[in-house]
Amino acid sequence: MLTLCMSKQSPRAADGPFIGLVHDFAIKNFPISESQLKSLKDAHVPITLPFHPKSMFANMCLSRKMKDSKLYQATRIHDKRNVAIKKLPINSGLDCKNEAVMALLCGRTPHIVPVHATFRTKRNIWIVMDWLEGGSLAELLLAQPLSPEIAAHVIKQIMEPIEWMHARQRAHRDIQAKNLLLDRYGQVHISDFGWAVQYSRNNRLSGEFVGASLFMAREHLSNNDEYSAVSADVWSLGLLAYELIKGHEPKLTNSFKIGVPKIEDRIDCAAVNDFIRMCLDSGVRRDWSIGDLRDHQFISAACSDDEWFQFLMERGFRVEKPAADSDADVLMPPPSAPTKNSSEWR
Repeated sequence: MLTLCMSKQSPRAADGPFIGLVHDFAIKNFPISESQLKSLKDAHVPITLPFHPKSMFANMCLSRKMKDSKLYQATRIHDKRNVAIKKLPINSGLDCKNEAVMALLCGRTPHIVPVHATFRTKRNIWIVMDWLEGGSLAELLLAQPLSPEIAAHVIKQIMEPIEWMHARQRAHRDIQAKNLLLDRYGQVHISDFGWAVQYSRNNRLSGEFVGASLFMAREHLSNNDEYSAVSADVWSLGLLAYELIKGHEPKLTNSFKIGVPKIEDRIDCAAVNDFIRMCLDSGVRRDWSIGDLRDHQFISAACSDDEWFQFLMERGFRVEKPAADSDADVLMPPPSAPTKNSSEWR
């Protein structure tokens, strides 16, 4: 037996396995405080269900096996929609509930992978989201790095959702090519909220060690003091620019000292180097916002949408160009939870 969990109120959490759908609470309570987030993760109203969540999906097959999780492709039975299901082992030592909640809180805006629901079984937490056919940008880079104009177009797309998160006191903290996915329209989406966090309004986080070390701000690694959540994502954007244009992660020297870490094999473009310097300079980065970076010369020189589509098609992608009245940028809302007496539960 499983339990459906709606997060409207805060009774004691169910002890047994359950299914958790928390999007209604998350959407209607922006911006959410840290105490609300804790309540959202810890408290549920249980409704017992007589089936396993896998009965809601067909054609489930393993797509990718990662270090701490597995990704499946499946078809949602009631509307034949292709979905991705990320399974996180509860006993893995990771904060699986945090990833599930943060994905739901953030997956409701363009250029973030749409998340429809989370489920919990006896052994795993499931995160059900849209299946994005284009794969990751890390896979795209295997063939050839991007030009500065193409890379700027990619970064320009993800600046909006990062700024949206920061406005609601959330930080991703793991922006890199492998966590950026392409949909069938060639649009870039941020994924993987395993290290995402809700921070206080003073924009400070404790110095806990999280994320891929290269993509973490240097002041975060070099001491245990509090650090700026916003500057952590700004740092990642600088390294992402390098990764997209060079096709690999940079090698940093002098990276634990105040100032700008030195990068071996610099990029032959003054605008890109200046953008990276602004993102990595610990002396000024804490004062930059995503909005400040949006006006940088490197971002202003981004290619057009048509040039981006042409680039993808040259790489072998079959891009569906959205029509003028397309709802490609409008995320479909997650299905409403049936009532306890609904025939869908039978």
